[in-house]
Amino acid sequence: MDTFPLEKFLDKGNGVYTLCLLASRRAIMLNRGAPSLIQETGKVTTLALEEIIQGKIRLRKSAD
Repeated sequence: MDTFPLEKFLDKGNGVYTLCLLASRRAIMLNRGAPSLIQETGKVTTLALEEIIQGKIRLRKSAD
């Protein structure tokens, strides 16, 4: 089982809730057939978190 230190994620989003939302949405996309942005293989949740750590996936802020 892969573990990811929370400190690696806190600078990638606005908090734990936002990180979970971002990772879950990306995992759903991967599960539906979206291509992975990294060369690793594994479970979609692990791939989604690794993509966030590597900066391949970012939170897009709305204009509100």
